Amino acid sequence: MDEKTIKEILLKGERVTLECKKAKSEMPRSIWQTYSAFANTIGGMILLGVDENMQEKDIQKRYQIIGVDEPRKIVTDFWNTLNSDKVNENILVDRI
Repeated sequence: MDEKTIKEILLKGERVTLECKKAKSEMPRSIWQTYSAFANTIGGMILLGVDENMQEKDIQKRYQIIGVDEPRKIVTDFWNTLNSDKVNENILVDRI
């Protein structure tokens, strides 16, 4: 997904089907709450490498795309944990 597409998605802000996670250098622990919520509802998208300033009222300034230091490592860690001990059945699709 390119930066332009991410910016377009962020114009609507976080919602029931979108969650942003900073994840600059590691997978945040809160990812599992999000995964569980999506698994128990209609699903959604998790954007890693996006920082949210909750104090900012202007939605166009609230989110900053910061990227992640080692994207492959973070994705691998996520899938390894997911497939080893977090859930009974994997319901996600890997899209980088």
